[in-house]
Amino acid sequence: MLWGATAWAGQVDGSVGVDYFRSSSRREDPREPQVPRGLTAQDIGMRVRARLLELDDRLEVIVDYRGREAFGGQIADGVAANANHRLLYRGEVRYAIIEDRRAKPRDDLASLLANARIDGEPMGMMETLGYFLITFTAGHDTTKNALVGGMQAFLEHPEQFETLRRDRTLLDSAVEEVVRWTTPVNHMKRRVLEDYELRGQKLRAGDWLVMFYASANRDEEIFEAPFEFKIDRNPNRHLGFGIGEHFCLGANLARRSQRALLAELADRMEWAELSGEPERIHSAFVVGLKKLPMRYRIRPAT
Repeated sequence: MLWGATAWAGQVDGSVGVDYFRSSSRREDPREPQVPRGLTAQDIGMRVRARLLELDDRLEVIVDYRGREAFGGQIADGVAANANHRLLYRGEVRYAIIEDRRAKPRDDLASLLANARIDGEPMGMMETLGYFLITFTAGHDTTKNALVGGMQAFLEHPEQFETLRRDRTLLDSAVEEVVRWTTPVNHMKRRVLEDYELRGQKLRAGDWLVMFYASANRDEEIFEAPFEFKIDRNPNRHLGFGIGEHFCLGANLARRSQRALLAELADRMEWAELSGEPERIHSAFVVGLKKLPMRYRIRPAT
């Protein structure tokens, strides 16, 4: 079975999923690739957001497909997608979700966004699309990539998974270590506003400054043994969710999604091992694994 972003293969021993995350019955859309049921990080991230927005199954498939197309080239192998906001949200999503919720608002997040007002005036279409973009995709790919990267870390460090199985009080710290270890957002770039000297390096106004989050999350001055995966790491001052005014608005949802899955796996996964070579996403911004081939056995839910 592949635990990964867009493909499935191999053999599964026993049950093929965590029931909590595959309780819905997704309909197949003839325009999109057929997606077999199973345990995938992609399904978990998208279904959590789809339930918050109360999307029907058809729209969930469309948004999922377009999101993978726009972030990291996860549809066409070897070619990083170049999609922008207009590609992602014109057509199906714009009219099927925003217009529907404006005509028939419900008690859900999609209606709140579609009918938002600023100073008493309806929010413009571009601003509305921007909020839908953030809600649909900003946390989907990062959470998904943290989940699959975390699974790889546990497969490569089985003693850490055994520690988690013995001590569930480590679930929260395990989530934080997974985020630090995987660091799904690769970098951010900012322009220097005024001359400044940073540790002997002179920065001039107008210079571009790039921060690589994975480097920050392995800073030897901050972390003890930064290149070791340790689910009991404390303190863990990682920057996986950003910092200050740029701190991730969906951090708590991402943490709860990952915690729920890790708890299920700790309860039910009897064994797991790699069954092939992992494959990375072709992306320089949101990074992670596209495929993680593995064999595993999961006990049925009680």
